[in-house]
Amino acid sequence: MPAGCIHTQTLIAHYLAQEYPSVLPSFLAASRIPPPDLTRPPVPDLRTLVEDYISQQLVKDLSDAHIEQDVEKADDGSWRGWTPTDIVKVPLAPEVKLSGIKRSLEGISAMNLLTVGVASVPKRVFDTTSASYRASFEPKIVTTSVDKSLRIIDYRTGEVSQHH
Repeated sequence: MPAGCIHTQTLIAHYLAQEYPSVLPSFLAASRIPPPDLTRPPVPDLRTLVEDYISQQLVKDLSDAHIEQDVEKADDGSWRGWTPTDIVKVPLAPEVKLSGIKRSLEGISAMNLLTVGVASVPKRVFDTTSASYRASFEPKIVTTSVDKSLRIIDYRTGEVSQHH
């Protein structure tokens, strides 16, 4: 086996010994290498090599990216070449009416929202007459927040029905 291949397998074995020890014996049997010496970790370790590679790829991707300046406004339906100033000057269709807040939901603020969506959330209720569950799919507002919370809000009343 080439030296580079053995070194790679040693890096992987050391990583598995630290992070996933239960799979190490299978890996050692398949690769036919001795168990890693945990008192002498490889330098650099596998995680560092992977992070360095990802970092180099990011630098490469960013160096390949470019922003086009002074581009003609597209007339193909896309927004290519349009500036925010150009976009706000576009007149709205006469039937589009802008309005203020229609209602606010208690406990929900725009400060920490990540996503807001409408979904049909299943609700299961046991029916004693038929001895089975009945399912209904009610529209709910689903929000996720920066604090990693998920709220399911009743679409009609605005009441938070579930909070995780």
